[in-house]
Amino acid sequence: MKLSYVHSMEALDSFLLFVQPKHFKVHVHSQKAYTHAILLTEKLVEEQREFDAVISLEVIEHVADPAEFCKSLAALTVSNGATVVSTINRSMRSYATAILIYAIMQLPKGTHQWSNFLTPEELVLILQRASITVQEMAGFVYNPLTGQWTLSDDISVNFIAFGTKNSQ
Repeated sequence: MKLSYVHSMEALDSFLLFVQPKHFKVHVHSQKAYTHAILLTEKLVEEQREFDAVISLEVIEHVADPAEFCKSLAALTVSNGATVVSTINRSMRSYATAILIYAIMQLPKGTHQWSNFLTPEELVLILQRASITVQEMAGFVYNPLTGQWTLSDDISVNFIAFGTKNSQ
């Protein structure tokens, strides 16, 4: 797979793609230029752009319509391509954890709305309706002593889903 464009997602208004190159390193092994841009996903869909992989980390809980957002992700993914979505589970454990995180990290109030979180089952259903079949799911666990995140079987707070777009 050749990488020609690198985008990371951040929900700022509508469905927005936003690149923050300082947060990742790209090793260029060819003469092709790597680009980044701030674009609405709707614009990329209108242009019929497609990518081998579309990754949306901690975005879906900030958009007005998660189902439409996932349809946009699917439209941007090539047939049999990868789609990755992470979010926070709407569970009592995530609610209690959020209270602790807000207190410890002093996050601004309103950063998250618990009612906007999705359960793993809801995310799977939304992705299925957008023609994305979830292949794997894992939890994220944060260790405040080491400052490290690790993957886990525990999806009760933070979780990530990997799916593939159904061939047409």
